[in-house]
Amino acid sequence: MYSQKRDAGLSATSVRRIHGVLSSALNHAVRWGLIDHNVCKEVSPPRVPAPEIRPLNSEEAKRFLTAAEGYRYHTLYVLGMTTGARISELRGMFWSDLDLDRRVMRVQRALITGRGGQTFEPTKTPNSRRSIGLSQRAIDALEHHRECQKAEGFPVEGDSLVFTNTVGGPINPSHLLCRSFKPLLERAGSPRITFHAAARHTFCCLALEQGINARTISLAMANFREDLFHALR
Repeated sequence: MYSQKRDAGLSATSVRRIHGVLSSALNHAVRWGLIDHNVCKEVSPPRVPAPEIRPLNSEEAKRFLTAAEGYRYHTLYVLGMTTGARISELRGMFWSDLDLDRRVMRVQRALITGRGGQTFEPTKTPNSRRSIGLSQRAIDALEHHRECQKAEGFPVEGDSLVFTNTVGGPINPSHLLCRSFKPLLERAGSPRITFHAAARHTFCCLALEQGINARTISLAMANFREDLFHALR
């Protein structure tokens, strides 16, 4: 059946979804005593090829950040590319997580969007709870962003969100990507890639190019300073 579905034009992902639903149904049938064995356990669904991840190079990253200047989420993009933070971590960041005098950003939670709305949840893994040093570019952007938030009447201290929508609420990730991120990619002449590739993977690649070892990058230790990201100046 799986081969027939593939021959009919279904993708490997679609066939794997069929496999999952069928296997779940047959597991129930086994528990209810209707059948003795789930035959899906003897079948290998088609493998889904890993998607190609294409980060930005230093010139593309600089063009994107230049294109984003003056826009609401410019600082969010600066932090993404210079810290490697995930979009959910940036959306869930409080002002209390930032120490601009010591130039440190603490990643302690993520803002996750689900069927029940948006909820604050622990970071993806224990190692994801971390402190990251901020570059001078990030500090300058955050200070400007703080003044803009003040001017709009939004709180800029304590457990208040650093990045908000136009009415001071949590950012809807779909709106961010469709109305801001993707248009800015086009404006900058950048390839059409995901936010994850543009921020987290770009950060890792630029750090590797500048001689930072992979273990240090994976931990995102607090010794990342402005000298690391001179490529984005």
